[in-house]
This record gives sequence, C-alpha cells and structure tokens, in this order.
Amino acid sequence: MPKLTQQLVDRATARFLRDTRVLRLAFRVTSGGAKAWVWEGRVRGRVQRITLGPHPALSLAVARGEALAVAAAVAHGEDPAAARARERGELTFGGLADVTCQTRTPPSPGAAGTDPDPGT
Repeated sequence: MPKLTQQLVDRATARFLRDTRVLRLAFRVTSGGAKAWVWEGRVRGRVQRITLGPHPALSLAVARGEALAVAAAVAHGEDPAAARARERGELTFGGLADVTCQTRTPPSPGAAGTDPDPGT
C-alpha cells in the first residue's frame, strides 16, 4: 500500500485509499469523481463509515486530526454519527412519528372514511 500523501490524494482515481499513519482513515473517490475523507470503524459493535469532509476543503493533515477525534469519541462510548444528526436537527423515524402524533388532529365525525355510528 503506498504512503498517503497530499499529491497522491490530489491525483487519486482509485475507489478507496487507506492511510497507513492514522488507522481507519480512508480517502473515497466515487464513480462520479467526488472525493471525500471517511472514517471507518466499529461503533457499538456495528461497522460504520462517517464522512469527515470533502476534498480539497479538508487537507490530509486536517483529515488525520478529524479521524483521531472521531476515534477518541468512539473510544469514550460516543456515537459520532448520532451526534452529528442531533447537531443538524435531523429527525429519526421515531422522532418524526412522535411529532406527527402530537400535531395530528383527529378526524371530524362526518369526514370521509369515518363511520359516525359504528353500532349500525
């Protein structure tokens, strides 16, 4: 495996390049040519890939620092993907169901699809 350098990353066409200096840091190139840094590892027993940021906005040195921060968070029992979702304000399915149940008004007695007298 070649040593990951900024020049190699700039010219990369391979699908995945893994860093030899920082464990679990990888450089991903999509079929469309988009390049991004990812951290891949186990979080609470499940394999996850967490996108750290796009290239060239994140340099190799910054991506290494971000990967170490994610690894430290996982080592302390945190779930970085869940933390990012909370920061963005993204709803989970359960959260969306709760909001829907709280804001939904019951159908009026004469609405279509309701039986006003269920005993008949």
